[in-house]
Amino acid sequence: MFNRKRGLSGCAALIMAAMLVACGGNRTGDGISPEKQSAASAKQAESEQQATAGSVPTVRTVKHKMGETNVPASPQRVVADQYMGHLMALGIKPVGVRTALLESYHLKDRLAGIADAGAPFMNVEKVLDLKPDLIVSQNEKGYEDMSKIAPTIVFPYGQTNAMEQLRILGDAVGKRTEADRWIAAYEEKAKQYRQQLNGIIKPGETVSIVEVWAKTIYVYGNNWGRGGYSLYNSLQLKPPLRVINEVIDKEKYAEISMELLPEYAGDYIFLTVYGANGGSERAEEIKKSAIWRNLPAVKNNRVIPLDIAVMFDGDPISIEKQMDLQVKSLLSFK
Repeated sequence: MFNRKRGLSGCAALIMAAMLVACGGNRTGDGISPEKQSAASAKQAESEQQATAGSVPTVRTVKHKMGETNVPASPQRVVADQYMGHLMALGIKPVGVRTALLESYHLKDRLAGIADAGAPFMNVEKVLDLKPDLIVSQNEKGYEDMSKIAPTIVFPYGQTNAMEQLRILGDAVGKRTEADRWIAAYEEKAKQYRQQLNGIIKPGETVSIVEVWAKTIYVYGNNWGRGGYSLYNSLQLKPPLRVINEVIDKEKYAEISMELLPEYAGDYIFLTVYGANGGSERAEEIKKSAIWRNLPAVKNNRVIPLDIAVMFDGDPISIEKQMDLQVKSLLSFK
């Protein structure tokens, strides 16, 4: 879960500083030159005037973190610092996104024609050059500058699950029907997968998501990437009791010590490793420890190692692909 929402080695310091945030928000940058600001303001004023010129609405009012904003009824040039996969699920291909989003593993075959809008936060001048008619952001930082370029809506990442966020964005851009259709197809697929897994995961058996970093261990819930939404919400597999009590629908993840791992580890463990800054070495140390070797999932050979890049993102398209991989992995125990 958790507001992503990235070259994993190159962005190490940024990701560590943000406590696993799915790559930050906006910043103000150097501001907008007066000439460009004037042109952007004129364009925005013109679009608002057009809203009252005809009987067919050309804008809609969207409520978001920063208040209410009139946005195009059918935006054509969207720039986003988050939610790229959500927009693609709605049939909208952004014209530009924050650099880190261009490294999204499951979206890499859909990126042609999408411009780099800057890193680690979107650059004001780059965004201005893209001539957006809508800016979608996860962060209030930089809102003032961005809203001078085009209507800007802010939805903090990780405050709701990926599918509800898809509905919210669908409402904002006039694609609620597409959102509902996408979710219905996804849920039907999840239903079929649950039937396939019936009998493989026995009643009472639990599944956990564990991630090792150089200096700590994280256990994920259902709303911060790593396949948590598909595992717990869609496949309806059961987390360990402490994960239920402390993380599911409450927190994005739990940071735990090695000594507490047995209380958070399920009968099946999906394991990812953030290898930078000694993470790979730490993972090997943990695997050699008595605590790790005595976990039921380890003893029963039910640890499923996955690439963190594959499991990192939390957009609908990535979640569906992660669910495919999770089911394939679990079916191997049949």
